[in-house]
Amino acid sequence: TNRMGVKKVLPFFNIPVENVIFSVLHAQMGVGNKILNYLLDEAERKVENTPAEMVALRNDLVRAETKLAEAVEYKNRWERMTMEGSVLQASKANLRGERQTWSAQIYLLTRLIE
Repeated sequence: TNRMGVKKVLPFFNIPVENVIFSVLHAQMGVGNKILNYLLDEAERKVENTPAEMVALRNDLVRAETKLAEAVEYKNRWERMTMEGSVLQASKANLRGERQTWSAQIYLLTRLIE
């Protein structure tokens, strides 16, 4: 807390370094993907002599495919939720109906007892 702007030390900063596990595999995969993407971009620019417009269109296509996949996943999740929601609504309606039936039965029983 002796640094300017630091109000309090967060609990995860108190973890000893020997208790932290660094994921070397994921780090290497990330670096490898960046190198591969760089090599592919360079090959497109220099070896294939791809026009900048075509590269931009390819990038737009990748972005559009990603957005489409996300939208499909969102739609599927929504459908699952609404299906579960309709089952819940039907269950609530059944319970309300049973509650009304019970209320009527209790009313009749109390009338009979009197």
